Amino acid sequence: MVPMVLGGCVLLMSVPAPLPDQAKKASLPPDGVYSRVYWQPPAALHRGSRHFVFRDGKALAEAMGITGSAADETATTKIAELLGVKTIDWQKQMIVTVAAGLRGADVERLTISRAIVKDDVLTLYYELRAEDRLKPPAEKDDGKPSPKLGGFGYPAETVLVPRIEGAIRLKDETPAKPASNKE
Repeated sequence: MVPMVLGGCVLLMSVPAPLPDQAKKASLPPDGVYSRVYWQPPAALHRGSRHFVFRDGKALAEAMGITGSAADETATTKIAELLGVKTIDWQKQMIVTVAAGLRGADVERLTISRAIVKDDVLTLYYELRAEDRLKPPAEKDDGKPSPKLGGFGYPAETVLVPRIEGAIRLKDETPAKPASNKE
């Protein structure tokens, strides 16, 4: 009886354990984003926030204004170079751009912090950021506040994420500005 039990244990030890879901998705970074770049299509350069979803090279070529017989391949190659990847597998990946629209000095950058797929819905979490800037050197300290640095811009970020056919949701996680204590 003991040899039979030990033999069964040896057989169980020789069978490979099933991989957990996390190990199967090991190629996906913890934040759910394969690659990112501060690029946006010309259509995003307007007032108001928007997002763009590209699931194939044809739609990307149209957004980039690339025409011709190999426009989809050219657009795919160009965006892959910008993203720093060899190529884009449109069967498994897609590109999403989140654009904040025309903004003043209050916002300099839009950063996508993570992408989560659940129940065939992709949720992109992002923040609008204003970078702290150094004041320019003054010739003399006259006690007046330095002029506000900054200007206008179109903050946006484009990410390469796992392809889904479902909906895309955006969630703004920008920290609330502290209330001023003016009396």
